[in-house]
Amino acid sequence: MTGWRDMASLVDSSAEHERAFLDDPPSARVSSRRLGDSGPVKLPAIRSWSRRRRKRSGQEARSTIVIGRVDPEPHAKLRIDRPSEIHVMNMPPVFVDHDVVVPLPTDGELTEAAKAILRAGAPLNVSRMFAGTEDMFKPIADLIGAVFTASGIDVRLRELIILRCAKKLNSAYEWQANAVMAKNVGCSQEEIDAMCADGPVTGLDQRIVEMSAACDELCTDATLSDGTLARLIARYGNTGARKYILTISWFNMLSRFLNGCRVQPETQDNIGGRTSPV
Repeated sequence: MTGWRDMASLVDSSAEHERAFLDDPPSARVSSRRLGDSGPVKLPAIRSWSRRRRKRSGQEARSTIVIGRVDPEPHAKLRIDRPSEIHVMNMPPVFVDHDVVVPLPTDGELTEAAKAILRAGAPLNVSRMFAGTEDMFKPIADLIGAVFTASGIDVRLRELIILRCAKKLNSAYEWQANAVMAKNVGCSQEEIDAMCADGPVTGLDQRIVEMSAACDELCTDATLSDGTLARLIARYGNTGARKYILTISWFNMLSRFLNGCRVQPETQDNIGGRTSPV
């Protein structure tokens, strides 16, 4: 799995094109860019492919998804015709270039109080993006601090929660930063890789399996099933269940903020041996 990423490229599926595609599936077309360098990449082979149709308002159902494999450079950024259609199979999320992004605020745009908060933590793009929310920054920074220092929270579970939410919500930035921190707190590569599963997480410690299920449900359904909630309460008690649900909910919100602002990847190691951003 290491180094390989499944890529998905949308192919127009008119009736004529679709018949030709089914007879001879084409290679997916992507381009790869690493730290400003660009160049086309042809997928060496189609590993597997599937067809998916979607109804869109005012449009006929149309879309064929091609699943392929490519070995991009570390921290590669991909440009695909319709980035919102990407589905990466059983692999971490990947960065995608966008035409429109919310820019990171410059020092000149930040208050002295905001700059002081930034200096106290890791110099990360996400922190600077939060700093640009002005009066909302300090309360958010306080909440981040609470999430990463809460008593009774297993730090390994916390990092796996982050990775699972990043996978389910396709947040490449969140994965990039926390795959490092997960190793720093003692998560194994097997546990980290398991968070990439398209289906339910299985084959690990039961606590990880149960917490991953809770992440999946809150990410996709915005609630928990009775069975999942009952297991959290039985294992962690009412207070522990509240804390873990809040933790999962925060990283849902964070992934959506990162994706919405289109926070760009870190281009150097700003994590090091850290186990939290605060």
